[in-house]
Amino acid sequence: AAALGDIQSCDKSNRWDIVNPSDATGAVASALPLAAVMGAQITHHLHLGITHVLVEMHKQHEQVRWRPSLSLNVFVNKETGKALSYRLEELDDEETFAGRPGKGEVLLVSPEWVRKEWSRASIFDLDTSDD
Repeated sequence: AAALGDIQSCDKSNRWDIVNPSDATGAVASALPLAAVMGAQITHHLHLGITHVLVEMHKQHEQVRWRPSLSLNVFVNKETGKALSYRLEELDDEETFAGRPGKGEVLLVSPEWVRKEWSRASIFDLDTSDD
């Protein structure tokens, strides 16, 4: 609940008013603080600068490169997947999106992917030996 408060207080958007409470405190919301600590710039608005989108996907999918023909069966919530794909297709059609490096290179990542990336990160130097 504290993470949700942090997210909402940063940049209050009327979009939070339509979010189902179970989604607002679910797996994606719980992974946001960890992603932020890892250096992600968190935004709830899809825009031309995005490279990764955190979304709940079925367990066999932790990371998927987005493409217009991506099956909605990848997503836990097909309505969310449909809305996300629609918006990404809009961005893909925009002239400025076409000119950015790595056009269409948007990775959909799951909360599990974020946690695994955190586990793999060597952010702590555990070497306590004397030099």
